[in-house]
Amino acid sequence: GEEHGQTAMSIHNLGVTLAQLGRYDEAEEQLRRAVALRKTRAGEGRSALFSMSYLADVLRAQGRFDEAEALYVQTWEAQKTKCGSEDGETLKTASWLAELRSLEGNFAAAEAVLDEILDTQIRVRGEGHPDTLQSFTTLAHVCNEQGRFEEALAVSTRAVKAGSAALGPQHPAVLQAAKEKARALRSEEMIEEAIEER
Repeated sequence: GEEHGQTAMSIHNLGVTLAQLGRYDEAEEQLRRAVALRKTRAGEGRSALFSMSYLADVLRAQGRFDEAEALYVQTWEAQKTKCGSEDGETLKTASWLAELRSLEGNFAAAEAVLDEILDTQIRVRGEGHPDTLQSFTTLAHVCNEQGRFEEALAVSTRAVKAGSAALGPQHPAVLQAAKEKARALRSEEMIEEAIEER
């Protein structure tokens, strides 16, 4: 039936697949359907928040940063209450919020989120988990953008080492960390090391 939990899951999965294909308008439509359906079902609150987080990802991919940020904040606050601050999906939503704020140039706000979650991510998910690596990389980016190159180098080096050991040096999350490490090395005038890192 239209309102069955499996139907909602299928609609959510379709939205995620469309987003992965870059068909963001269609993805947004399906994820909004999934959110609306899951909100009406008893016991589906966690699933609704899961769909909301993905919907925020789609809004961000469309360049609708203000809408995405508002939805990330709403989702993160609700996840902390319903799922707990150490839940993997709660941490992931916060990590994406931090990255979005960093892209917007709101570095203090991005770093405030990372200060709240990074130690927990390391403890709960491990240094080499893709979500933890994303947070490390966002922090390195914030430091690079603010001219804090030594800090950026330390954080990105840690991320590259942990990510390479856990996922392999060619994993996209590791390569993003390596990019920030190369930026820090270049800014510190360690040109040969920067070229090697790239």
